[in-house]
Amino acid sequence: ALTTELALTVAPFVVRSLDSSSPQGLANMLWSYAKLPVAPPAVVMALVAKITEQLLQHSQRPDGSPMFDAQALSNSIWALAHLKSRGMDVDALRNPQLMRFMNELAAAAARALSRPHGTLRPPGSAGEPRLAEAQRYLALVEREFSCQALVNIAWSFATLLGAACCQQPA
Repeated sequence: ALTTELALTVAPFVVRSLDSSSPQGLANMLWSYAKLPVAPPAVVMALVAKITEQLLQHSQRPDGSPMFDAQALSNSIWALAHLKSRGMDVDALRNPQLMRFMNELAAAAARALSRPHGTLRPPGSAGEPRLAEAQRYLALVEREFSCQALVNIAWSFATLLGAACCQQPA
């Protein structure tokens, strides 16, 4: 197909441009390659490596929000799960690079979800949170991390890890 031929032709350029790509750009490229009829494994793994490298840096915007927002996180992990569902060998249990990517992505998602927690005010005098405070907190969580992003990440982990996703460490 023409799209696959084009993707293979530009693959060397994509790999060379990774250092100048934003977190959202990297996530979008990985997502785009996952949508192709045939994704070049070398490009996919180069993107995974670069995203992992950036996740390890815990980069933040001037307002303190993470450079990898919920959309970039969910697009990145969804792309790998989509590739696996189409038959590409992206077995995280056998590939340490993929497992590291998943661990760093999960840690970044946890940091993003916990960010609003620091804004909570003390509960009312009876020890119970006030309704308005709870609503404000939930609005902050939703602004940081959409329900769709959370669902995409959960589906992706389940798809990539299969039964191992539900196992508790000993």
